[in-house]
Amino acid sequence: MFSSPSFNAGSPEAIIRAVGELLEKTSKPVSDGSAYRRLRSFSGTVPTPTGEEALETWMDQARMMVMECECSEKEKRRRIIESLKGSALDVVKAVRFSNPDATSLQYLEALDGAFGTPESGEDLYFAFRLLRQNPGEALSDFLKRMEKSLTRVAQKGGLPGNNVDRTRVEQLIRGAVESDLLLLQLRLRERRENPPTFLTLLNEIREAEESETARYSLGATAKPVPRPRLKLSGLAAVRELKAEIQELRTKVTEGPKVPVSKVMLESKPEPSRRGGDTLADPEVLSLRRQVQRLEEQLASLSVRQSFQSSKEPPPEQAVTSTKPRLEMTKDDYFCYKCGEDGHIAPRCKATENYSLVIQKLVRSLRKARSGKMDESGLVGPALTITMKINGQSCEALLDSGSQVTIIFETWYSKNLSSVPIQPLSGLSIWGLSSASYPYKGYVLVDASFPASVMGVEESVSILALVCPEPEGPEQVPVIIGTNASFFQRLIGLNTAGPETDVAHALRIQLHNAEVIPSTKLVKEKAVDIPAGEVKWAGPDACIIPSRGEMCAVCTVKSQQPLEKEILVVESPSDDTLPAGLFILPVVIPSSAVEENKVRVLIKNETCKEITIPVGTVIAHVFPTDTVTAASDVPTKPKRIDPKLFDFSKSEIPKQWEDQLRQKLSERGNVFSVEEWDVGLAKDVKHHIRLSDSKPFRERSRRIAPADIDDVRRHLKDLLAAGIIKESRSPYASPIVIVRKKSGTIRMCIDYHTLNSRTLPDQYTTPRIDDALDCLAGSRWFSVLDLRSGYYQIAMADDDKEKTAFICPLGFYEFERMPQGVSGAPATFQRLMERAVGDMHLLEVIVYLDDIIVFGSTLEEHEQRLLKVLDRLEEYGLKISLDKCQLCM
Repeated sequence: MFSSPSFNAGSPEAIIRAVGELLEKTSKPVSDGSAYRRLRSFSGTVPTPTGEEALETWMDQARMMVMECECSEKEKRRRIIESLKGSALDVVKAVRFSNPDATSLQYLEALDGAFGTPESGEDLYFAFRLLRQNPGEALSDFLKRMEKSLTRVAQKGGLPGNNVDRTRVEQLIRGAVESDLLLLQLRLRERRENPPTFLTLLNEIREAEESETARYSLGATAKPVPRPRLKLSGLAAVRELKAEIQELRTKVTEGPKVPVSKVMLESKPEPSRRGGDTLADPEVLSLRRQVQRLEEQLASLSVRQSFQSSKEPPPEQAVTSTKPRLEMTKDDYFCYKCGEDGHIAPRCKATENYSLVIQKLVRSLRKARSGKMDESGLVGPALTITMKINGQSCEALLDSGSQVTIIFETWYSKNLSSVPIQPLSGLSIWGLSSASYPYKGYVLVDASFPASVMGVEESVSILALVCPEPEGPEQVPVIIGTNASFFQRLIGLNTAGPETDVAHALRIQLHNAEVIPSTKLVKEKAVDIPAGEVKWAGPDACIIPSRGEMCAVCTVKSQQPLEKEILVVESPSDDTLPAGLFILPVVIPSSAVEENKVRVLIKNETCKEITIPVGTVIAHVFPTDTVTAASDVPTKPKRIDPKLFDFSKSEIPKQWEDQLRQKLSERGNVFSVEEWDVGLAKDVKHHIRLSDSKPFRERSRRIAPADIDDVRRHLKDLLAAGIIKESRSPYASPIVIVRKKSGTIRMCIDYHTLNSRTLPDQYTTPRIDDALDCLAGSRWFSVLDLRSGYYQIAMADDDKEKTAFICPLGFYEFERMPQGVSGAPATFQRLMERAVGDMHLLEVIVYLDDIIVFGSTLEEHEQRLLKVLDRLEEYGLKISLDKCQLCM
């Protein structure tokens, strides 16, 4: 038996043992939850101080800690509080004071509400739709930046969770303006119905980017190694070079049999220059240039034939891959640099042509898809006619979209070789191709058209370009364009007879009573006959100083008394006045002519005095025809179907509902059933007053390919409704396209520059508190909404050009008041309050295009509702029937 060693109480060993036992008793087990990465500090100070995190980053880390950490709720609150300081800590203290049992998520919600963005989910969604890829930004980086914004939209409730993947794909297609090739390769447009998740999409994009990088990094290829040349005499050098030229020509002829490695790396002794005689020998220099050209041809052939090499590499070439190569023809591959067939980018010396590369890629993708599209109904027949050019019969294409007439070279050489081609330069012809179409020159020919086109058989002289035939299927020899006023001649010569189908196909309106030959087509102009002359009667000559003006009292001479009440005094049309002298046109009543005297303002724009002799006719007097505006004919009341009114949310009795439906249906003029059936306010126009009237022009912004058709359709609807028109304004603002939740587009105009120069209109909208106080005691309510309210107000004529907007599909300006201009809400609120008059805030509340009619009883509410509808009809306004909520 062994006994344990004993230690003295005061020995060092005893003291160490006692301390160890004490530590074992007092130590606590370390929980797994305590091993965490502490949150960084956050105080809510802007800008973010050094050592602290911004709100978005801190909130992401805090939410991750709350959701993933397995510690207690008390521990989560402690971790959040210990990372806060300053005003952020004060917010959490206020939450704890008001609710001691608040959770950690409530802490985070309070901090987000105090320091986060006040934007709603819809505002964040709008900003998300405006994201675009920056120049030089990788597609994967753009996707990550887009995902961060999309996460905020989903957290704010701006987008349902089941639509996140589809929205991500749609915005990637729309916003990735710098990565069209990668989008085509990923085929995201075909995968919209089954969109990939974020991680799947990110992996696919990363793989595509790495593949693209690897493909471009393969540009390093073997280059010819300079070979030492033997020292030979001049005659020997010539013989050696001729032998080498013959051998290289043989290799060029037998290009498919020459391996790449043998062509690129084979070295051979070459004759060197010896002394000054060989260097200066022109025959040797010429032969060496031939050798260099043949080597370049051979190298190009080797690159083209490398795709047709066998699966087994030649002995001289190192084996780099075990994958067999597919047999490919020249048309199966093309250069990713210039777009031409038969070679690849590392050996291409041509200039870049990425538009052609994109066309080839799109064509390859379409070719790769299985099956063929049913083209029935897609392509219509060509509008060709049989006509004569200088007496030679031919088939011609009537092309109203071409501005030039073209005769192809083969037909010209065969039938019109006697007509000389006139030289022409400086004219570029552009079509659907990416390059200008070539031409030889132009000729003047006589074109004879059949009676089915011209109404009569008659010849028209036309200038036509002579061009080579395009590649592809055989074309008609002649294309008739809109030059030389040809289509205007068609308008003048066609009749509405039975043989005018071709003209109707060209959308030419035929209303002429008879055909007028070209020899009798004389432009007639109505000539106004003056009623009298205004002469300077003296007694001395009238002297007008340089750069000055004078109000002269002149004599009016007329053969008959001036009986018209309104007269116009204008300068004579026969140029009897000296150059630089102008007469200000003026409209005067006949009573202003006293004793045949009238005052005329004469202005001298020259730098010297001008003398007007006595008796000079300086103006003419013209009578006017007074036009009386027709009296307004009252519009016939329109009646609509009573079943269109929605009372599904109303609790009124059935009998009362039927009576109200009938009364509302009798007021059909105030209801808008269709989308573009907007009203027009009477005697109200929107004016834009500028502090700086200097014109400006913003650059047109790019429209995503997926939105072009929708934008074109939207512009067409606005044109048809008379809301916009084509413009020639010196002002230009860009457009911004966003998608609504319904999938339709919303076209917004960026009037930032215009609004910065606009003088503000201080007319205010009603306060919310006042509006709510008016509703006290009411039991029945009806909510009305105007159909495109801003579009129901016309723009002032002088201010329409200021609303002009530019886009890739055209240049337009607004006929009606657009959204986004400064002062539009004030103009609209002023109109609505004028329309309802003294009913505002007493019987009805008007807030821009929203109208609330209220009443304490059903009888009172119905009487007020019908009164408001009558007032709106008087002012020419229309409300949207599908947005009306009646008798709630």
